[in-house]
Amino acid sequence: MDSTSLGLTSQIRQQFTFNADDENLNTILRNISNRGVSFTAFTITKLKNNTNFVKIVVGPPESNSPEANRVVREVLRSQGVRFQEEKVIQLRSFQTGVPGVLARIYDALFRFVKVKAIYAGELNSIILNVSDVEKALQLLRQNNIIR
Repeated sequence: MDSTSLGLTSQIRQQFTFNADDENLNTILRNISNRGVSFTAFTITKLKNNTNFVKIVVGPPESNSPEANRVVREVLRSQGVRFQEEKVIQLRSFQTGVPGVLARIYDALFRFVKVKAIYAGELNSIILNVSDVEKALQLLRQNNIIR
């Protein structure tokens, strides 16, 4: 990999977003895990009303899993939790400790798509939640960020 190319790989994944109090979130996480589903990426933000704003991506770290996504839907519905699903981009295969990776990604995107969230996932992956996944992938290719 030369100094101008990051050579990252991309994968389209499913993200679930919802709000839950601590007890309900604990039950949700336990029930998903008890059904054999792993968490690829996970972020919680505590809101002022003490509710958790949660974003999760599930399944094996290297691929989108319709079965794992189905389990999450079932668990959230069984808990009476309203949720949203949307496609996100998972970027993988970057070296840790390389300065400027996030800056390059954000710089390539922010003028052309709304960047809703960027967060870390397992195996040194980055999850990008953007307004237009296809446009973002095009921009990342044009800027030598993904292969």
